[in-house]
Order: sequence, then structure tokens, then C-alpha cells
Amino acid sequence: MHRACILLAVLCSIAGLSYGQQSYTISGQITDHKGRPLEETVLQIQGQIRFSDAKGRFSFGPMPSGKYVLAIHRIGYMEQADTLQLDRDLKLSYQMEPDESQQLSEVVIEGHREEVLATQAVSVLEGRELDRKKSQTLSDALEGIAGLSSIKNGASIAKPVIHGMHSNRVLIMNNGIRQEGQQWGLEHAPEIDPFLAEKLTVVKGAAGVQYGSDAIAGVVLVEPADLPDSSGIHGKVYSTYMSNGRQQVLSGSVQGSPAALPGFAWRLQGTGKRAGNRETPDYFIDNTGVRELNFSATAGYKKGETEAELFYSRFSSRVGIFSGSHIGNLTDLERAIAAEQPLQAENYGFSYDIDRPYQQIAHNLLAAKLKFKLDGIGELHTKYGYQLNHRKEFDLVRRSIAEDGKPQLDFELRTHTLDLHLDHKNFGKLRGSIGASGIMKSNVYEGRQLIPNFRQYNMGLFVLEHYIEERYELEAGLRYDYQYIETFRFENGGVVQEDFDYQNLSAALGGMWRVTDQNEFRLSASSAFRAPNVNELFSDGVHQGVSSYELGDRTLKPEVAYNLSLSWLHQSEHLSTELSIYNNYISNFIYLEPQFPETILTIRGAFPLFAYQQVNARFRGVDASINYQLAEDWNWSAKGNIVRASNTDTDEWLVLIPADQASTHIRWSGFRRKAMTGYLLAGISYTAEQTRFPENTDFAPPPPAYTLVQAEAGIDWTVNKQVLSLSIGAENLGNVRYRSYLNRFRYFTDEPGQNWILRLNYQF
Repeated sequence: MHRACILLAVLCSIAGLSYGQQSYTISGQITDHKGRPLEETVLQIQGQIRFSDAKGRFSFGPMPSGKYVLAIHRIGYMEQADTLQLDRDLKLSYQMEPDESQQLSEVVIEGHREEVLATQAVSVLEGRELDRKKSQTLSDALEGIAGLSSIKNGASIAKPVIHGMHSNRVLIMNNGIRQEGQQWGLEHAPEIDPFLAEKLTVVKGAAGVQYGSDAIAGVVLVEPADLPDSSGIHGKVYSTYMSNGRQQVLSGSVQGSPAALPGFAWRLQGTGKRAGNRETPDYFIDNTGVRELNFSATAGYKKGETEAELFYSRFSSRVGIFSGSHIGNLTDLERAIAAEQPLQAENYGFSYDIDRPYQQIAHNLLAAKLKFKLDGIGELHTKYGYQLNHRKEFDLVRRSIAEDGKPQLDFELRTHTLDLHLDHKNFGKLRGSIGASGIMKSNVYEGRQLIPNFRQYNMGLFVLEHYIEERYELEAGLRYDYQYIETFRFENGGVVQEDFDYQNLSAALGGMWRVTDQNEFRLSASSAFRAPNVNELFSDGVHQGVSSYELGDRTLKPEVAYNLSLSWLHQSEHLSTELSIYNNYISNFIYLEPQFPETILTIRGAFPLFAYQQVNARFRGVDASINYQLAEDWNWSAKGNIVRASNTDTDEWLVLIPADQASTHIRWSGFRRKAMTGYLLAGISYTAEQTRFPENTDFAPPPPAYTLVQAEAGIDWTVNKQVLSLSIGAENLGNVRYRSYLNRFRYFTDEPGQNWILRLNYQF
């Protein structure tokens, strides 16, 4: 707390200084000659590129004061250029006039952007809000979106939950490539560096037609910034310090486009992270440190309507697993679960050391993309991805075994993906795509057998059409997926091969109706399918990463989801709201159920028993968000979500479903002094106690409700047209002691307590 006071004093003293020029924002709307919003219009200022959204809106900034030229371009319309004198925040509007010379040409959107279904509920995290969360895990960053939460395994491992579902039901697209890692485990977090992203887009609901199998809960699009198309060198540096765990993060990127090589551009990016043991209000959580070292490189070439890009990234981390979750006998296991704090809590202290048990993960992604126009036909997109995922898990074992340095679980997954899709030429008001995709995986293990070796082959074909009128849009699609799995397991001294094959049709039908310029409704009916994973079929052993003994079932059938959702969006000058309701019925839903009171005693210790079960399930819920401009410098926002998930066969609740959540924030951004702008932010979040769970099945009841408070203050200032940002904030400001129902380690320990965060970012 003393350190935090010093940092606040430093921040306040900086507020009294003045440097260079003031920073302002530019925002506005693009419409056609009839006043209709124009989506995907390209706007450019000094190498910065923006695309107008579905409402025709755009924004730049903060940017230093000065004179700028704003270029506006959209195929089929006359280009515009406007010279701006930026000495205050600007709100602009532009009307695009048709270019008669291009009226018979098709509309081509420049730049790569991941298209999403226009009729489904979609949320975007970008700009300052995303920058504030990049130092966290990808899942933690997404928690700012209504309808999303995280399922956790201790203090450092988290994965996103959409409408109550997670793991392989949430498809993640990393720079346009389907992320393929060992994501089947509850403690197997996505191997993605959030600093890669300029924008995170979440499609909520079944999206199997466009994205393929597994997209039952939704899709997360991790979208890097477009490569620059103007000469010069630009970059960003992010640095963060967090008091809880004494975490240090340093990330940076630099990009350019050499004038001597027109059309060529490049980017380099890297991140380093180190954290030690996290701390609850009463004790340290032993062996919960993290080390990360990530790197990415991108090169691209654009000439006319042909674009090519090559991307490589490497994510590597070492993550400690709370040592107090590994118990030596059944009696101590029962005592540990019943205790208010870990049995050895008095012996824990702070350390950056990461000892057994821990995970060592490395994920490599190589992606190649090519886009070109076929005259009279359309635009062809090709994407190839190669991924190498290497996961090692080191158990808490006897010293003699530990000294050999070998992991107890060692998985190596190699994945090849190939996607082809054609955006065919427009037929009047009809536009659409047809495509095909293929996946080939091979997974091998060393050490103890938890799941067998396997090879997997996927093939998919789809068609998706979109009809656009002035006030409404219609969308329809159909997809066929086939999956074949070969498994090889050691049994009775030999190798037993067992094969599985699955196939399914997915469909999507939806509409969007713009009732007025400020209100629109989206209705979507869609489906998706997911075949059982190898771990769900064959797991049989100790999974120490989640401190449990897991049992699979090789008779499991594929899941098929049928999702119906309705959304209302309102956007006016001072108010924006979104309300979504959904009903997702899943045939043959697979989940990991605690087999209370059964426990397993092995030579590695005592563990709760969990088994994969299959039922017909229904997920229903509501997501709501609101953002209101109270006054010129005051903004208020709130969000909340409710999920109800039940077994329709027995009319019982399902286990491990998010409790009701709500949060609200208020922000003041009225500090302005020459070169500086500043803001203050305060927020509160409430998580209810989960009272809807199957009785007599879990090893511990859901924890009580809890309320957390956060606060933040920040300043941006400019020196010679280069922006420096400083902020200080606190999470769990009241140092509340609590446990999360979605954290598997709630059996053994509390969540981390108060956390002060200092950020210093520099853009040049």
C-alpha cells in the first residue's frame, strides 16, 4: 500500500508538468448520397487505417495537435481528402458520392478483415480498453464483454467461457488461422499472446457454417493490426508492473514499409513476462509463478488487388501449479477441501521460483495467406497454417524421479490447416462465399499414458449467402463436416488401434432489421457440431494439472447444437445499449462430472474422481450492456449476464456453470492541460452465489457471493508527436477474500487479493 501511495504521488506530480502538444480524437460517420451508413469504408491518416463499422462510424486517436490529411476511399464512390486542423476533439460527417465510372464494377474491400455473421450477437474489444487488459491472459481480457467469463485453474491459468461453455466448444481464430493446441484440458489455456491483437471480436452462439466444427458456443477472433502501407517506422512499447505476484511485463512492436520496395511491409513483435507467487488477503499461494517469452514476425506484399502475407509466432511459457492441491492421502484430501485455507499456508512465502508441479508449453504457428481477384468470378482467399504445440507437465514426484528432469506427461501436436473460400461476384443485392477447409493432426506422447496417440482428419464444405436491402438483411448458409480419428494405445504389452468417424450438416439462417437509424434487431437460428475429443473418449489416469483422476468413455456420441438468439441494439448520440437472449439446445452434451464422494488413491497421491458424462442439455440466458454519456466528460457503463443450463433428460442443473454476474463503471475524462489529457475510472462487479447446481455431486459447495471494487487513473501526453501513457489502478481494491465457482482450485485456496497495476506505454 505504501508503494501504491508513492506511485499515486508520482502520477499527480507528473500531472503538473507540460510537454509538447495536446492530444485529441477524430471521430465521425460515413454515409452514401442517400444518407445511408457505409460500412467498410477505408479511412487513412498518416499510415493509420480504419474501417467504418456497420453504422458508418470511425475514430482515430488520441493524436497530437497539428494539421492532418484524412483520405477516404471506397470502391464505387468518389475518393475524398480533407485537411484537418486538429486543435480540439473533432466529430465529422462525410457523404460519399457514387463514381459513375465504377458503377458496373463490384465492390472490393481493401485490407484483410475477418468477416462475421451479420445476424449474430457480436462484441468487440479494441482501443484503450484492450490496451488496459493486454498484460493479462487472453481469457481475462475477454471478461470485459457481456456474456463472457473465465474458467480457471489456480491463479495463472484461464480459458474463455461463452454462454456457459468452454474449451473445444469455443473456437479461437488466431490471425485467421484456427488455433489448434492441447485445449481439451481445463488447465490448458490458449497459447496466444494478447499483445498480438489490435482487436478481439467475439461471435456468441453456434457458428458452425462459417467456422466449422467445434464452434458450438461461439468464436473468438484475435485480429492483429493491418500492415502499414505508407513508408516510415512506427512502433509501440507496453510495460506493466502488478503488485500481486510482483509481475513484470514488457512488450513491444515495430513496423514499417520501405519506400524502396513499394507494396512491401513488415512487423516484429515480442513479449516477456515474469510473475511470482500470488497472494490472497491472508497467505501466499505457493508455486503460482509464470514465465513467458513470446515472439512474432509478419511480412506482406500488396500489388493492385493481390495480397500475400507470411506470419510466424512462438508462444512459450512455464506455469506453476499450486503445490497445496497435491495431497498425499485421502484423509488429508478431505481435510484440505474442508479447510478455510491450505493446510501448509503458514509455510508459504513469496518466490519467483517455479518448482514441480508445473507446465512447460511451446506453441509455434506459421501462416501463409494469399488473396487475388478472378475476373468475372470474384475474390479467392487461401490460408495455410502449420502449428506445432509441445506441452510438458511435471508432476509432484519423489526426489529421485524429479532429478531426471523428465515430465510425466509429454504431448506433441502437429496440425496442418488449409482453407479456401471464394467471395463470388455480387448478383444485385446478393453477395456470398463458398469454401472448403481441411485439417490434419497428429498427436504423440511420451511418459505416462493419459490419452493415446492419434491422427485426425477433418474436411468441410460450406456456402453462405447474404442479401442486403436498405432496412434489412437476410443471411443463410449450409455446411458439411466430416471427421476421422485413428487412435493407438498401449494395452497388455501391445498396440491397440481403434478408429472413429463422424459427420454432420450445419445450417444458419438469420435476419437483421433496421427499424430506425438508431434501433436494429438481429434474429439468428444456427447449428454446429462437435465430435468427442480423444481425452473424452480415453482418459484414464491422474491429471495433476487439475488435481484429479479422470475417466473417459469411448461410447460417446457427437454433440450437435441448435442455437436461437435475438438481439436488440440501440445507438444514439449519448446512449448505446445491447440486449441479447438465447436458447441453445445441445444433443449429447459432454461434460466432466465430479463423482462425489469417490476419490482415488494412487502412488502419486489422493485425487478427486471425475468422469465424462453425456446428456441432452439446454443453455438459456440473457446478456445486456449499456453505455451512457452522462455529460461531456462523464461516461457510465454497465453489463450483466445470466446463464441457466440444465440436463433435459432429468430436469437437473448442470455443474460448473457461471453464476449471475453484473458490473458497472463510471469514467471521468475531463483533465486537460496543454500536452496532457487525463481520466479517472471507478468500477464495481458483483458475482452471485451459484444456487443452481446438481446436489450431492460436487466435492465442495459453491462459494458465497462476492463484490469487487476497482479504480484507475491515467494520463496521456505528447512530445514531438509521440504519445506517452501512464496509468495506475487497483483490482480488488478492498482486498476481499473470496473463491470463484469456476476455479477448479477453489477446493484448496482463495483467489488473489488486492492488486495494484502500473502501466507505462509509448507510441512512436
